[in-house]
Formats: sequence, C-alpha cells, structure tokens
Amino acid sequence: MSLEDSESLPVNYYFKKKIEWSLKEFDHVKDLDDVLCQIIKLKELRFHYKLTDKLQIDRRSSILRPLKVGIHLTREELQKVPLIKIGSENLNDPFLYPYFKKDLINFPDFYFLYKFLEAVYFLNIGHFLKKEDLEKLYFCRLDENIISNLDDFEDLSGLEITSEFFVKLKHLDWENKETDTFFNQLNRARIDMIYDFTEFSDIDYSGSMTPSGIGLDRPNLQMSAFPPLHKRAYVLSGIPINRGVINYGIFFSILPYGSPYFNFPATENAFLLFLAGCSAVNSDRDVINENDVIKAYKTYYKLLTTNISGIVDKLLEEKFMSR
Repeated sequence: MSLEDSESLPVNYYFKKKIEWSLKEFDHVKDLDDVLCQIIKLKELRFHYKLTDKLQIDRRSSILRPLKVGIHLTREELQKVPLIKIGSENLNDPFLYPYFKKDLINFPDFYFLYKFLEAVYFLNIGHFLKKEDLEKLYFCRLDENIISNLDDFEDLSGLEITSEFFVKLKHLDWENKETDTFFNQLNRARIDMIYDFTEFSDIDYSGSMTPSGIGLDRPNLQMSAFPPLHKRAYVLSGIPINRGVINYGIFFSILPYGSPYFNFPATENAFLLFLAGCSAVNSDRDVINENDVIKAYKTYYKLLTTNISGIVDKLLEEKFMSR
C-alpha cells in the first residue's frame, strides 16, 4: 500500500489495526473480529458523546464524577426489586470494592446492570429519569431477560432467575490466566477506541481501568467504588506523586463516595464482567472462557444500539395482561 493510499483510509481503519495488534495473541478467538467491528461502530454512533452532551457536561466529568441521569430510588425501594433482593442475599458486597474482592463477581458487578440500563434508557426516552421511569425499568423484568438471554434479550421469554443462579455466579472463576488477560486487554482496547483520553492526565485516565485488573500492587490503576444501594463506601486510591513537587513514591488515601455510579467506562467494565459470568452460568460452567467474554461484548453492543424503551413497554404490557 502506498503512502497516498494510506492517507485516504478512514481514521477508524488505523484504530482497528492498532486494536488488532494489541490483541494479536488472541486472534484465534471466534468472533473477535466481529466484536472489534462493533466497537468501531459504537465509536461512529457516538453513544458516549451523546450521553455527555445530553447531560450538558464535558467528557472529563464522565470519568471523574457520577453521571446523574435522573433521581435515585431509595434503598428500601431497590430492595423490592426481586433480583436485587436475591442478589444482595447471595453475592458478597466487599467494603473496599474492588481492591478486596473475595470473589470474581460480587454484588456491585451485578448492580451495575441497572446503572448501565439507566444511562441507555435516559437517552432512549429523551429526558431525565423520574421515579415512574425507574420503576418501569427496574420492575419490567428486562433484567431477567438480559441475564437469561444475553444478546437475545429481545426474546421476551426470559427464564426466571433464582437464588441458585447467583450462588453459581459467586463461585465463578476464570478458565485460565489467558482468559483474564484477554478480558482486560479487550476492555482497554474498547476504551482506547470509544473514549479519547489523550486530552486527560494519567491520573484522569487511570479511573477507567477494569475491575479485574486492579490491585494494591498496581496503585496507579485507580478504580472507583460504585457503592451499591446508596451505602457510604470507600475506595483505596493510589496516585503517583510526580507533579513537580515530589517525583517519586506513592500516596495512598481513603476517599468516600456516596454515589453508586461514579465512572462510566469502569461501570461498563464491571457490567461486561457480570455479563460474561451470566454466559458461563447459562452454559452450566463454573469458569468464564473467551467465548463468554465475546458473548458479553455482543450483548453490550446490542443494548447500546437497541431502543430498550420499546422492550420495557412490551414487558410491562405482558406483565399487566398476565395478571
């Protein structure tokens, strides 16, 4: 290919080649190329730009502050949501999430399903979510449809999710270290593609890393707390001190966060982990493999490109008719 030809190629061609290179050791994974094309499509659709534009905030705020797409249900109201009640009874809710996760999938990872859907629903209906909007979204059984059908969630015949499902989620692990690495690298590739963090500092960018790629041995990879159900929670954050004052050492601090929804890229990472876990349990396995990660990404893409408000209305109508 000549230089002239390369200059005429779309910018996304180079993004795709860069991502393919970063994931070259996983080119054997079935449907990976389809997922990469879907990530590029999401960049073209500008969902995340539309979200921050609609909220009238700059994109920096989407990784540094909670995204407020409407009011919040109270903790008591949330506990009336059948799956949230079952999930809270069967999944661990670590105090210093995600640094001290006892299990691979914890209650916050599951709870991000609803926070992710809130953002999508907010854009679909075109206004800030009121209490009635949240009640429709949380009680229509779309959660069960997504968990049981994943990227076929438009099929309204979702299976009933019981406590046994969450017990299986609790005991999941990665099939091997390579699968864990694949998930983390695909998350980073998605963030590189969809979010342009070149305008942000290293500390800003560190807030977008994946839950399974975090730890006290990697303090610069800051991850937000996402405390569920409006609990007061804390997150341990490590910030490199090299801003012209001290050029060495790590500063650790305990920071309180009162919101369950703090950092949208990281919310997506945790939500994708939960979807991959659902895929494994649905396949009657106790480990997450590469195909589960692909299934999670296909579900994520479809949720972002589907008007879920129509599905919510259909599910509510079906629920009303069955009474």
